[in-house]
Amino acid sequence: MPKLNRETWSKKLEKISQDKLFDCILSYAEEDKFLKKKLDLLLVSLDPKKLAKNLKAEVNTIKRGKKFLEWREASGLAYQIDQIIAAVNKNLRGQAPELAAEVLELLITSDNVVFERADDSNGDLGGCYRYAVECWGKTWAQAEKIDQKKLAEKVFDVALENDYGVRDNTISKFKQALNKEGVDHLERLIKETLSKLKPPKEKEKLKKIGNIVFFDRADLSELKERGRHSHLKTALQEIADLRDSVDDYIDLLRQESPELHAYQIIEIAKRLIKAWRSKEAIDYLVSCDEPLHCQHEINKLLIEAYELEGLGKEAQKIRWHEFEQHLDAKSFQVYIKHCTAKEVGAAKENAIRLAKEQSLTISFEFLIEMGEVATVAEWVREEGEVRNVYYSPLRQLSNQLAKHECFLEAVLCRRMLVKGVLTKSQSKYYKYAVNDLKQAMKFAKEVKEWGDVSSQADYHAKLKEEHKRKSSLWQLVKEAGLRI
Repeated sequence: MPKLNRETWSKKLEKISQDKLFDCILSYAEEDKFLKKKLDLLLVSLDPKKLAKNLKAEVNTIKRGKKFLEWREASGLAYQIDQIIAAVNKNLRGQAPELAAEVLELLITSDNVVFERADDSNGDLGGCYRYAVECWGKTWAQAEKIDQKKLAEKVFDVALENDYGVRDNTISKFKQALNKEGVDHLERLIKETLSKLKPPKEKEKLKKIGNIVFFDRADLSELKERGRHSHLKTALQEIADLRDSVDDYIDLLRQESPELHAYQIIEIAKRLIKAWRSKEAIDYLVSCDEPLHCQHEINKLLIEAYELEGLGKEAQKIRWHEFEQHLDAKSFQVYIKHCTAKEVGAAKENAIRLAKEQSLTISFEFLIEMGEVATVAEWVREEGEVRNVYYSPLRQLSNQLAKHECFLEAVLCRRMLVKGVLTKSQSKYYKYAVNDLKQAMKFAKEVKEWGDVSSQADYHAKLKEEHKRKSSLWQLVKEAGLRI
């Protein structure tokens, strides 16, 4: 629903008498429980203590819930939690930040109960709780006269009980709220707890029968201890971030394993660049034997670091490499944005040459955008590799060719789509074949010369002969009003 223009509506509502306006609001509140709840919150917001009490009561009601919620129902609970957070942020945080923080803490610590009885397949609930953690840190940052040690203890208790992963990065959210005293106390708590844990054992081979993995009580206990150990180590890394100490962060990672993984190098590089230590970031990034799925992120950071070091040519090499990997207009535009006017022409020639050298199944979109429609049209007429293009891109290609008045080739693309469905006798997809047939007939009207390609009439005759037994197909053709 589009948002109302508040200024316009405010002027209109000013003309209505108070009695009529109140009557309208109350009559809707009687029918709509969400509007009534908003009115209740608006009224109690005049008294911060009363508002906090009401919000806590609502959280406790959620915690006491017993009914299991399917994923569709879980969205309703997520909306309810969102409304609680919104009420805290809008009506309570500014007046009484400590009371607001109490409500948010109660909400955050309800996660174990809620996730035990709700299917969060769509991630709505997880998003709500992560946002609550973020708001909790911001709320404490607004509070005055904070007992830093007590706050550190609160943060420690909440951050370390993270069975469902929604309290990740809790410590990082307290960069503004915790001062040196609080951070130091929090670090002591983490280290003391860590010292009491047994070092994790080397991972043993999983007990398996066939593809089934078995865990006994000892295994589960070991997994829990390993998880707690990992949480504490991550918490120390967050402490390093609170202090903006990249070196401490790197030391903590190296304590775990002297050989850094690609994702760890990426995190180190981000912090080094933020600390204006771009040369060190480059050294880490270029030494990384990155897996393919990390390459784009590493290239992005390398470009940023090279630019900070004034190494524009090196950054351009990475941008060109990104274009070579993707062969798309977006990465090419990023490249030429950093070219001089003289370099742009040569860059376009090189890009087109490179795209033509590759399989057109991955480069046809770029070639069309670069005006090389004739090359793509010829490729379609040859029919070879174009058969390997997936259904959706092939439809897009057909439309693009028609847009550039290559109607014959647009028809050929649609015929390939029809053939792909009918050859496999995929009756549940016949409706798509009929739609492609309809588009082919539309484009065929614009074809002036068929050459050695069968006309649409001849194609229809052959289609009827080859697939005359597919009664459900011809029923759909009839329903679509196609004359074949």
